[in-house]
Amino acid sequence: MPIFFPRCALALALSCAAISQAQATMVTLSSGGTIYGGIDDRNLFKAGRDLTGKAYTQTLTIDTDLLDVRERSTGVNARLTIYGPVKVHGTMTVEGQTYAWDIGFGIGEVNMWNSAGGPRFPLSFMGVHGYGQNLQDDLMVNANADYADDNPAFLSSVDFAQQQNLSGLSGYMAHTGFWVRGYDGVETGIDAFPEWLRWEGVNAVPEPGTLALALLGLGVGLGMARQRQRHTR
Repeated sequence: MPIFFPRCALALALSCAAISQAQATMVTLSSGGTIYGGIDDRNLFKAGRDLTGKAYTQTLTIDTDLLDVRERSTGVNARLTIYGPVKVHGTMTVEGQTYAWDIGFGIGEVNMWNSAGGPRFPLSFMGVHGYGQNLQDDLMVNANADYADDNPAFLSSVDFAQQQNLSGLSGYMAHTGFWVRGYDGVETGIDAFPEWLRWEGVNAVPEPGTLALALLGLGVGLGMARQRQRHTR
């Protein structure tokens, strides 16, 4: 009897951990439009030093499973990791030239708010932010995209696993930021007010090994429970 419960608990814990990992949400926030202000001193996009007025598209993808829960309530879903392990990657494309980046350690943040300002100042907000060293070329990357609206109806929930397509945007309610700097101090920076944003949040499909571990844990736990039940009859 003393051995059964720890073993069963371990089996169930393994299965729960595997299932939890399988339910992680991957969020991609894409945006595009015309650059409001931009300087490309690193010549990443081969489109001249001044990027103002040029067309751009940005993608930001983040694994929410690695982020710390900052707040989770009916109207707020906020996760943030500061200088820790993260999985954030993305691209910035200007005039057809793409710069890709991948961060494994740094800052990762994803937010969804609904009526965050309360009944007097209703506000909905969604945003993704990543900062850290690009694993592909060692440059420091800081990228973000977000959208705020005083009509909270555009968000029916704050569940990351949802789809949002926003177009015809204008003004300062939406923002795209992108910055790259090397050890030599040379920088590229972009500020833009996107004309469209697309939020795509999907629950990650478990890898075969993860799913097998979950099923194994559940099977072992149930088998132990049945064996224990037979012995106690």
